[in-house]
Amino acid sequence: MNFQKINKDLIITFLLVAISGMIFFFVSNQRAFLNFFYIPVLFGAYYFGKRYATQAVALSAIMIFMIAYYYPHTFDFKGTSDLYKWLDIVTWGGFLLVTGYCMGILYDKRKRRPEKSTRPTEVS
Repeated sequence: MNFQKINKDLIITFLLVAISGMIFFFVSNQRAFLNFFYIPVLFGAYYFGKRYATQAVALSAIMIFMIAYYYPHTFDFKGTSDLYKWLDIVTWGGFLLVTGYCMGILYDKRKRRPEKSTRPTEVS
């Protein structure tokens, strides 16, 4: 693997995931903050396609699963069981994956489409 070919935008995408994970510890309502992880996923899908979007999803989901496992109080609300906590996280991860994959497909379609001419066409 040639490290000189790594794109700056890709590094920014994964740094956004890392920064989101660090900020995550300072927010009191972690469930609401989970939506912030859509930003690096959409950024990755827009600039790189579905491959990098799904990698950003995997990194985000692994980070959140680890936080929820090692710090179980972060997603607990009074009166909810562990099952609901894990169902919330899995549902969030599923929606994040679907969003990143669909945006990546749109990127791939846009990339394959031939460039249209900027000249106005004649209408007869």
